[in-house]
Amino acid sequence: MNGGTFSFDGNGDGPPRYRILNYRQNTLGHYNYVKVGEFDKKLSIDEDKMQFRLDEPSYPESVCSAECAHGERKINKNGDTCCWVCVPCAKNQYLKNETTCADCEVGYMPTENYTGCKKLRTVYLEVDNIAIVTFTFAIFGISVTSFIAVVLVRNRSTPVVKASSRELCFPLLMGVFICYCSTFLYYVTPPTGVVCGIQLFVMGLGFALCYSAILVKTNRVHRIFHAGRSTAKRPDFISPVSQLIITGILAGIQTILSFVNMVASPPGPQSFVVPGENVILVACGNLSGKSLLLGMAFPLLLVIMCTIYALLTRKIPSQYSEAKLIGLTMYTTCIIWLAMVPVYVVTASRVRPLISTINVAICLSCSVCLACLFVPRVYIILWRPERNVKSANGLRSHARPTMVMSHSAISNADYFSDTEAVARDMTSKS
Repeated sequence: MNGGTFSFDGNGDGPPRYRILNYRQNTLGHYNYVKVGEFDKKLSIDEDKMQFRLDEPSYPESVCSAECAHGERKINKNGDTCCWVCVPCAKNQYLKNETTCADCEVGYMPTENYTGCKKLRTVYLEVDNIAIVTFTFAIFGISVTSFIAVVLVRNRSTPVVKASSRELCFPLLMGVFICYCSTFLYYVTPPTGVVCGIQLFVMGLGFALCYSAILVKTNRVHRIFHAGRSTAKRPDFISPVSQLIITGILAGIQTILSFVNMVASPPGPQSFVVPGENVILVACGNLSGKSLLLGMAFPLLLVIMCTIYALLTRKIPSQYSEAKLIGLTMYTTCIIWLAMVPVYVVTASRVRPLISTINVAICLSCSVCLACLFVPRVYIILWRPERNVKSANGLRSHARPTMVMSHSAISNADYFSDTEAVARDMTSKS
């Protein structure tokens, strides 16, 4: 009648045509039907016009479980394939399939959509604020060490330098200088096997020189005063040449041990994953573990022996030797390293704090040696030259009150020029 076409299906039924109405609340207390779509051979719905409730327009999803987000795997509930629980993959895992997470290899991290892994960015040690502080500390220490060496060389014939085992002062200063310089080696990039080997070797050698010289010095004082109580015979191996040879032998032992350690466990760069930064830090692998322990075992043994001799010579009067200040040096050194042990353990898995801890311990140990053993001498040489003299009999009156600790480091020169002679003098008086 209207010119349109009309047809029937195989069953003699006419084609279905439907209007889709949404019965909903338009305002509070008022409802009506709103056309939201139709069916005429195909379904057509305008979802924007559909409304579930007046205060909740969107319809709830008619599913047992929603799809999991990126990085989450499905765990089915009681074997039901339509219902599951979404569980996030671990931090270093990617989604292998809907139900399985797999680990990324070391040095890799999951992609943004967790469908695979990507390589982490490689970085090297950078000079941060803590490094700048330690560098400043080390540069100042190197400058002071050089200044002290110049002062001692220019005044090497004066009593205060002669009486302080001047032959051992220079190996000790060399060890302090090397230790200060070793703080810069950790930031040489990129690290190689040679650089890592030098780091371990230089640090061990520097400490070995320092504490070998102190050990030989305290051992000499102990033997002289111990022998002086029972005999007038001169102890063996107390000459300047003997002291230097013994110091060299001890430093040579450390050198041999360092090479053995490097042969047994070749040093080289190692990759460390930095937590929270998603980068790989490449640094020397000998900073922690047995490599560092073996490299520093002999210097630590020297520190222990120096401390023992410092205890044995603590009752020697301060006007006869610098034993008390050597003791102060060793006690302070032990405190520094004992305090660093828990810090080292805590930072062992974090490279940057670990290196900072090692550098701070090195600088503090070297500074203690300078402050206790050399600064008082330089003070006397430069600002109290009237005390840098030797009395006519090599020993001033015992009635004079003992000097305070700040001046006791130079008591050898202030009261006598030869420890051996003083020991004999004490024996004769006893």
